[in-house]
Amino acid sequence: MQTEIVWDENPKKFDDIILHNSPKNQLLEVLHYLLIRKNATTRDIQIDCHVLNVTAKISELRKWGVQIICDDIKIKNKYGREITYGKYNILNFTEAKKIYNTKNI
Repeated sequence: MQTEIVWDENPKKFDDIILHNSPKNQLLEVLHYLLIRKNATTRDIQIDCHVLNVTAKISELRKWGVQIICDDIKIKNKYGREITYGKYNILNFTEAKKIYNTKNI
């Protein structure tokens, strides 16, 4: 039986929340993480999934057919200069969930 996904800005144990199994590799872990969160920054993924090259994982997920966009967020740093960082979001949530369940066997 599959449980409903619960959106949580800061899940404590994201491996327990959804889908058929816990992720079997880093690529699936990043996909799992993006599925259970509304959005995630590179830093979020690096810290929570222990993945250093997040952009490579996002690129590979896009090759699998997961539609991931990166929204640019502009802020000012401590010196008053404007900087930009990105937040990743999945657009095709249902299809991405199917991809996760297919690849994670």
